[in-house]
Amino acid sequence: MPALKVKIPELYFPFFPDIIEQEIPDEKIAICSKCTLQMSPRSKNKNTKCCVYYAELPNYLLGGLLQDERPALQAGKAVARRLIKEKMGVSPYGLRKPVWYKKKEEQDKKKPYDADTAQQQYEALRCPFYGVDGNCTTWAYREHCCSTYFCFSVGSESGKKFWNHFDQYLFRAEVKLARYVAQELGCTHSLEKDQLNGNALNADDQQKNIDQQKYAQLWQGWEGTEEAFFIAAYHLVKELSPEKFSQIIGKKMEGKIQDLEQLLHQFKDNLIPEKLKWNSDVQVEIMELPIVKLVTDQGEYKINMTKLPILQAFDGSKSSVDMAHLAYKADNSISQDISKLLEINVLTQASY
Repeated sequence: MPALKVKIPELYFPFFPDIIEQEIPDEKIAICSKCTLQMSPRSKNKNTKCCVYYAELPNYLLGGLLQDERPALQAGKAVARRLIKEKMGVSPYGLRKPVWYKKKEEQDKKKPYDADTAQQQYEALRCPFYGVDGNCTTWAYREHCCSTYFCFSVGSESGKKFWNHFDQYLFRAEVKLARYVAQELGCTHSLEKDQLNGNALNADDQQKNIDQQKYAQLWQGWEGTEEAFFIAAYHLVKELSPEKFSQIIGKKMEGKIQDLEQLLHQFKDNLIPEKLKWNSDVQVEIMELPIVKLVTDQGEYKINMTKLPILQAFDGSKSSVDMAHLAYKADNSISQDISKLLEINVLTQASY
Protein backbone atom coordinates (compact mmCIF):
# COMPACT_ATOMS: atom_id res chain seq x y z
CA MET A 1 0.00 0.00 0.00
CA PRO A 2 1.29 3.52 -0.75
CA ALA A 3 1.60 6.20 1.92
CA LEU A 4 -1.05 8.92 1.97
CA LYS A 5 1.59 11.56 1.31
CA VAL A 6 2.04 10.41 -2.30
CA LYS A 7 -1.39 11.93 -2.99
CA ILE A 8 -0.41 15.48 -1.99
CA PRO A 9 2.25 18.02 -3.06
CA GLU A 10 5.72 17.37 -1.65
CA LEU A 11 5.71 20.90 -0.23
CA TYR A 12 3.51 19.68 2.62
CA PHE A 13 5.72 16.77 3.73
CA PRO A 14 7.85 18.59 6.37
CA PHE A 15 5.00 20.07 8.37
CA PHE A 16 1.75 18.15 7.74
CA PRO A 17 0.47 15.84 10.52
CA ASP A 18 1.77 12.28 10.80
CA ILE A 19 -1.33 10.78 9.17
CA ILE A 20 0.28 11.40 5.77
CA GLU A 21 2.82 8.68 6.63
CA GLN A 22 0.09 6.06 7.05
CA GLU A 23 -0.57 3.53 4.33
CA ILE A 24 -3.72 3.83 2.23
CA PRO A 25 -5.38 1.33 -0.11
CA ASP A 26 -4.14 1.54 -3.67
CA GLU A 27 -6.80 3.24 -5.80
CA LYS A 28 -6.15 0.94 -8.76
CA ILE A 29 -9.52 1.37 -10.48
CA ALA A 30 -9.50 5.15 -11.01
CA ILE A 31 -6.05 6.01 -12.38
CA CYS A 32 -5.25 9.24 -14.24
CA SER A 33 -2.91 7.46 -16.66
CA LYS A 34 -5.65 4.93 -17.45
CA CYS A 35 -8.68 7.14 -17.05
CA THR A 36 -11.90 5.20 -16.58
CA LEU A 37 -13.96 8.07 -17.95
CA GLN A 38 -12.18 7.77 -21.29
CA MET A 39 -12.73 4.04 -21.75
CA SER A 40 -15.93 4.40 -23.72
CA PRO A 41 -15.78 5.97 -27.20
CA ARG A 42 -19.19 7.47 -26.36
CA SER A 43 -17.97 9.14 -23.18
CA LYS A 44 -18.52 12.87 -22.89
CA ASN A 45 -15.23 12.96 -20.94
CA LYS A 46 -13.03 11.50 -23.67
CA ASN A 47 -11.20 14.82 -24.16
CA THR A 48 -11.35 16.05 -20.56
CA LYS A 49 -11.03 13.09 -18.17
CA CYS A 50 -12.61 14.30 -14.90
CA CYS A 51 -10.92 17.69 -15.35
CA VAL A 52 -14.14 19.58 -16.08
CA TYR A 53 -13.00 21.83 -13.29
CA TYR A 54 -11.10 25.09 -12.83
CA ALA A 55 -8.11 24.37 -10.60
CA GLU A 56 -8.06 27.11 -7.94
CA LEU A 57 -4.42 27.09 -6.91
CA PRO A 58 -3.71 28.93 -3.64
CA ASN A 59 -1.00 31.59 -3.86
CA TYR A 60 1.84 29.47 -2.48
CA LEU A 61 1.19 26.47 -4.79
CA LEU A 62 1.00 28.84 -7.74
CA GLY A 63 4.32 30.29 -6.61
CA GLY A 64 5.79 26.82 -6.36
CA LEU A 65 4.90 26.18 -9.97
CA LEU A 66 6.31 29.52 -11.09
CA GLN A 67 9.70 28.98 -9.44
CA ASP A 68 10.11 25.34 -10.53
CA GLU A 69 12.57 24.77 -13.40
CA ARG A 70 11.81 21.09 -14.05
CA PRO A 71 11.06 20.50 -17.76
CA ALA A 72 7.82 18.62 -17.01
CA LEU A 73 6.32 21.76 -15.41
CA GLN A 74 7.21 24.34 -18.05
CA ALA A 75 3.91 23.99 -19.91
CA GLY A 76 2.01 24.56 -16.65
CA LYS A 77 4.21 27.52 -15.81
CA ALA A 78 3.41 29.07 -19.20
CA VAL A 79 -0.32 28.63 -18.51
CA ALA A 80 0.05 30.22 -15.07
CA ARG A 81 1.87 33.23 -16.51
CA ARG A 82 -0.81 33.66 -19.18
CA LEU A 83 -3.58 33.55 -16.56
CA ILE A 84 -1.77 36.10 -14.40
CA LYS A 85 -1.37 38.38 -17.39
CA GLU A 86 -5.09 38.10 -18.21
CA LYS A 87 -5.95 38.94 -14.55
CA MET A 88 -9.18 36.91 -14.60
CA GLY A 89 -9.65 35.13 -11.29
CA VAL A 90 -6.22 36.34 -10.11
CA SER A 91 -5.90 37.69 -6.58
CA PRO A 92 -3.31 37.72 -3.77
CA TYR A 93 -4.93 34.52 -2.50
CA GLY A 94 -4.17 32.67 -5.76
CA LEU A 95 -6.18 31.56 -8.77
CA ARG A 96 -9.96 31.48 -8.57
CA LYS A 97 -12.65 30.66 -11.10
CA PRO A 98 -13.19 33.61 -13.44
CA VAL A 99 -16.73 35.00 -13.39
CA TRP A 100 -17.39 33.86 -16.98
CA TYR A 101 -16.53 30.29 -15.92
CA LYS A 102 -18.86 30.41 -12.92
CA LYS A 103 -21.70 31.71 -15.08
CA LYS A 104 -21.22 29.00 -17.69
CA GLU A 105 -21.24 26.32 -14.98
CA GLU A 106 -24.53 27.70 -13.66
CA GLN A 107 -26.07 27.90 -17.13
CA ASP A 108 -25.02 24.37 -18.08
CA LYS A 109 -26.51 22.95 -14.87
CA LYS A 110 -29.89 24.47 -15.74
CA LYS A 111 -29.93 23.02 -19.24
CA PRO A 112 -31.52 19.59 -19.82
CA TYR A 113 -28.89 16.97 -20.47
CA ASP A 114 -28.12 16.54 -24.16
CA ALA A 115 -25.71 13.74 -25.09
CA ASP A 116 -24.94 15.41 -28.41
CA THR A 117 -23.69 18.61 -26.81
CA ALA A 118 -22.35 17.33 -23.46
CA GLN A 119 -18.84 16.72 -24.76
CA GLN A 120 -18.65 20.22 -26.19
CA GLN A 121 -19.89 21.71 -22.91
CA TYR A 122 -17.34 19.71 -20.94
CA GLU A 123 -14.47 20.79 -23.16
CA ALA A 124 -15.47 24.44 -22.72
CA LEU A 125 -15.01 23.99 -18.95
CA ARG A 126 -11.85 21.91 -19.12
CA CYS A 127 -9.13 22.88 -16.62
CA PRO A 128 -6.65 25.40 -18.07
CA PHE A 129 -3.81 23.18 -16.82
CA TYR A 130 -5.01 20.16 -18.81
CA GLY A 131 -2.10 19.28 -21.10
CA VAL A 132 -2.19 18.51 -24.81
CA ASP A 133 -1.28 14.91 -23.94
CA GLY A 134 -4.13 14.66 -21.43
CA ASN A 135 -1.86 14.94 -18.41
CA CYS A 136 -1.84 17.61 -15.70
CA THR A 137 0.76 20.31 -16.28
CA THR A 138 0.84 21.44 -12.63
CA TRP A 139 0.68 18.05 -10.87
CA ALA A 140 3.52 18.69 -8.41
CA TYR A 141 1.56 21.71 -7.13
CA ARG A 142 -1.98 20.38 -7.48
CA GLU A 143 -4.76 21.70 -5.27
CA HIS A 144 -7.07 19.82 -2.90
CA CYS A 145 -9.64 18.41 -5.34
CA CYS A 146 -7.03 17.17 -7.79
CA SER A 147 -5.37 15.25 -4.93
CA THR A 148 -8.47 13.56 -3.57
CA TYR A 149 -11.03 12.95 -6.31
CA PHE A 150 -11.63 9.35 -7.41
CA CYS A 151 -14.62 8.52 -9.60
CA PHE A 152 -14.47 4.95 -8.25
CA SER A 153 -12.84 4.07 -4.93
CA VAL A 154 -11.63 0.57 -4.04
CA GLY A 155 -13.18 1.24 -0.63
CA SER A 156 -16.53 2.07 -2.20
CA GLU A 157 -18.57 4.33 0.10
CA SER A 158 -16.00 4.08 2.91
CA GLY A 159 -13.28 5.13 0.52
CA LYS A 160 -15.32 8.02 -0.83
CA LYS A 161 -16.09 9.19 2.71
CA PHE A 162 -12.40 9.21 3.63
CA TRP A 163 -11.39 11.09 0.48
CA ASN A 164 -14.21 13.62 0.93
CA HIS A 165 -13.08 14.40 4.46
CA PHE A 166 -9.43 14.56 3.46
CA ASP A 167 -10.42 16.93 0.66
CA GLN A 168 -12.15 19.19 3.20
CA TYR A 169 -9.04 19.13 5.39
CA LEU A 170 -6.78 20.06 2.47
CA PHE A 171 -9.13 22.80 1.30
CA ARG A 172 -9.30 24.41 4.74
CA ALA A 173 -5.51 24.16 5.09
CA GLU A 174 -5.13 25.86 1.70
CA VAL A 175 -7.44 28.71 2.72
CA LYS A 176 -5.68 29.29 6.02
CA LEU A 177 -2.20 29.11 4.52
CA ALA A 178 -3.13 31.42 1.64
CA ARG A 179 -4.56 33.98 4.08
CA TYR A 180 -1.47 33.71 6.29
CA VAL A 181 1.04 34.39 3.53
CA ALA A 182 -1.12 37.13 1.96
CA GLN A 183 -1.16 38.89 5.32
CA GLU A 184 2.58 38.40 5.75
CA LEU A 185 3.12 40.01 2.35
CA GLY A 186 0.89 42.98 3.09
CA CYS A 187 -2.35 41.99 1.31
CA THR A 188 -4.97 41.69 4.02
CA HIS A 189 -8.67 41.78 3.23
CA SER A 190 -11.43 41.57 5.85
CA LEU A 191 -13.80 39.31 3.96
CA GLU A 192 -16.56 37.15 5.33
CA LYS A 193 -16.94 33.53 4.19
CA ASP A 194 -19.85 34.29 1.86
CA GLN A 195 -17.78 37.03 0.20
CA LEU A 196 -14.86 34.67 -0.33
CA ASN A 197 -17.25 32.20 -1.96
CA GLY A 198 -18.62 34.95 -4.20
CA ASN A 199 -16.86 37.43 -6.49
CA ALA A 200 -15.27 39.72 -3.92
CA LEU A 201 -11.79 38.56 -4.99
CA ASN A 202 -12.57 38.76 -8.71
CA ALA A 203 -11.83 41.94 -10.64
CA ASP A 204 -13.22 40.32 -13.82
CA ASP A 205 -16.83 40.14 -15.03
CA GLN A 206 -18.97 37.82 -17.14
CA GLN A 207 -17.79 39.48 -20.37
CA LYS A 208 -14.14 38.95 -19.35
CA ASN A 209 -13.56 42.64 -18.68
CA ILE A 210 -11.22 43.71 -15.87
CA ASP A 211 -12.08 46.40 -13.33
CA GLN A 212 -8.60 47.88 -13.14
CA GLN A 213 -9.35 49.95 -10.05
CA LYS A 214 -10.64 46.96 -8.12
CA TYR A 215 -7.70 44.85 -9.27
CA ALA A 216 -5.25 47.45 -7.97
CA GLN A 217 -7.12 47.64 -4.65
CA LEU A 218 -6.95 43.86 -4.26
CA TRP A 219 -3.21 43.80 -4.81
CA GLN A 220 -2.39 46.72 -2.50
CA GLY A 221 0.86 47.75 -4.17
CA TRP A 222 1.87 44.39 -5.67
CA GLU A 223 0.16 44.98 -9.04
CA GLY A 224 2.65 44.37 -11.82
CA THR A 225 4.79 42.08 -9.61
CA GLU A 226 2.25 39.31 -9.06
CA GLU A 227 4.68 36.56 -10.02
CA ALA A 228 7.19 37.73 -7.42
CA PHE A 229 4.36 37.83 -4.85
CA PHE A 230 3.37 34.23 -5.55
CA ILE A 231 6.96 32.99 -5.41
CA ALA A 232 7.44 34.79 -2.07
CA ALA A 233 4.26 33.09 -0.82
CA TYR A 234 5.70 29.70 -1.80
CA HIS A 235 8.93 30.31 0.12
CA LEU A 236 7.02 31.43 3.22
CA VAL A 237 5.08 28.15 3.28
CA LYS A 238 8.12 26.06 2.37
CA GLU A 239 9.88 27.33 5.48
CA LEU A 240 7.03 26.49 7.90
CA SER A 241 7.70 24.27 10.89
CA PRO A 242 5.09 21.76 12.12
CA GLU A 243 4.51 24.01 15.13
CA LYS A 244 3.90 27.10 13.01
CA PHE A 245 1.58 25.15 10.70
CA SER A 246 -0.44 23.98 13.71
CA GLN A 247 -0.67 27.55 14.93
CA ILE A 248 -1.92 28.75 11.53
CA ILE A 249 -4.60 26.11 11.04
CA GLY A 250 -5.81 26.15 14.66
CA LYS A 251 -6.93 23.58 17.22
CA LYS A 252 -10.22 22.84 15.48
CA MET A 253 -8.39 21.67 12.37
CA GLU A 254 -6.06 19.51 14.43
CA GLY A 255 -9.13 17.73 15.78
CA LYS A 256 -10.10 16.73 12.26
CA ILE A 257 -7.09 14.40 12.11
CA GLN A 258 -8.66 12.01 14.61
CA ASP A 259 -11.75 11.80 12.42
CA LEU A 260 -9.57 11.14 9.39
CA GLU A 261 -7.70 8.35 11.17
CA GLN A 262 -10.98 6.65 12.06
CA LEU A 263 -12.25 7.01 8.50
CA LEU A 264 -8.97 5.59 7.19
CA HIS A 265 -9.44 2.47 9.34
CA GLN A 266 -12.96 2.08 7.95
CA PHE A 267 -11.60 2.55 4.44
CA LYS A 268 -9.09 -0.26 4.92
CA ASP A 269 -11.71 -2.55 6.51
CA ASN A 270 -14.25 -2.15 3.68
CA LEU A 271 -12.32 -2.83 0.52
CA ILE A 272 -14.17 -4.27 -2.45
CA PRO A 273 -13.27 -8.00 -2.67
CA GLU A 274 -10.66 -8.89 -5.28
CA LYS A 275 -13.20 -10.97 -7.21
CA LEU A 276 -16.99 -10.82 -7.19
CA LYS A 277 -19.81 -12.86 -8.58
CA TRP A 278 -23.47 -12.33 -9.29
CA ASN A 279 -25.82 -13.99 -6.81
CA SER A 280 -27.94 -16.35 -8.88
CA ASP A 281 -30.71 -16.16 -6.27
CA VAL A 282 -31.35 -12.47 -7.01
CA GLN A 283 -34.91 -11.76 -8.11
CA VAL A 284 -35.24 -9.15 -10.85
CA GLU A 285 -38.52 -7.26 -10.84
CA ILE A 286 -39.44 -4.88 -13.64
CA MET A 287 -40.54 -1.50 -12.38
CA GLU A 288 -41.22 1.49 -14.60
CA LEU A 289 -38.77 1.00 -17.45
CA PRO A 290 -35.85 1.40 -17.61
CA ILE A 291 -35.79 0.74 -13.84
CA VAL A 292 -35.64 -2.76 -12.38
CA LYS A 293 -35.58 -3.84 -8.74
CA LEU A 294 -33.03 -6.36 -7.50
CA VAL A 295 -34.35 -8.35 -4.54
CA THR A 296 -32.47 -10.66 -2.14
CA ASP A 297 -33.21 -11.92 1.36
CA GLN A 298 -30.98 -9.05 2.59
CA GLY A 299 -32.90 -6.22 0.92
CA GLU A 300 -33.69 -4.63 -2.41
CA TYR A 301 -32.18 -2.06 -4.74
CA LYS A 302 -33.42 -0.23 -7.81
CA ILE A 303 -31.13 0.14 -10.80
CA ASN A 304 -31.22 1.06 -14.48
CA MET A 305 -31.73 -2.14 -16.45
CA THR A 306 -28.83 -1.24 -18.76
CA LYS A 307 -26.51 -2.13 -15.87
CA LEU A 308 -28.00 -5.60 -15.46
CA PRO A 309 -25.87 -7.38 -18.12
CA ILE A 310 -22.75 -5.92 -16.55
CA LEU A 311 -23.67 -7.12 -13.08
CA GLN A 312 -24.62 -10.57 -14.35
CA ALA A 313 -21.21 -10.80 -16.02
CA PHE A 314 -19.59 -10.89 -12.57
CA ASP A 315 -18.80 -14.61 -12.52
CA GLY A 316 -15.76 -14.63 -10.25
CA SER A 317 -13.32 -15.20 -13.08
CA LYS A 318 -12.31 -11.57 -13.53
CA SER A 319 -10.99 -9.08 -11.01
CA SER A 320 -13.19 -6.31 -9.60
CA VAL A 321 -10.87 -3.84 -11.35
CA ASP A 322 -11.51 -5.48 -14.72
CA MET A 323 -15.26 -5.54 -14.11
CA ALA A 324 -15.35 -1.89 -13.08
CA HIS A 325 -13.45 -1.02 -16.24
CA LEU A 326 -15.87 -3.12 -18.28
CA ALA A 327 -18.71 -1.01 -16.91
CA TYR A 328 -16.92 2.19 -17.89
CA LYS A 329 -16.22 0.82 -21.37
CA ALA A 330 -19.96 0.36 -21.69
CA ASP A 331 -20.35 3.99 -20.58
CA ASN A 332 -22.29 2.76 -17.55
CA SER A 333 -20.46 3.17 -14.24
CA ILE A 334 -21.49 1.10 -11.21
CA SER A 335 -19.41 3.17 -8.77
CA GLN A 336 -22.51 4.65 -7.10
CA ASP A 337 -24.17 1.25 -6.75
CA ILE A 338 -21.58 -1.24 -5.62
CA SER A 339 -21.72 -0.62 -1.85
CA LYS A 340 -25.44 -1.37 -1.71
CA LEU A 341 -25.07 -4.31 -4.10
CA LEU A 342 -22.50 -5.85 -1.77
CA GLU A 343 -24.52 -5.01 1.32
CA ILE A 344 -27.62 -6.90 0.15
CA ASN A 345 -25.65 -9.72 -1.54
CA VAL A 346 -26.55 -8.94 -5.12
CA LEU A 347 -22.81 -9.28 -5.60
CA THR A 348 -20.83 -11.60 -3.35
CA GLN A 349 -17.18 -12.42 -2.84
CA ALA A 350 -16.06 -15.18 -5.19
CA SER A 351 -14.73 -18.25 -3.41
CA TYR A 352 -12.68 -19.53 -6.34
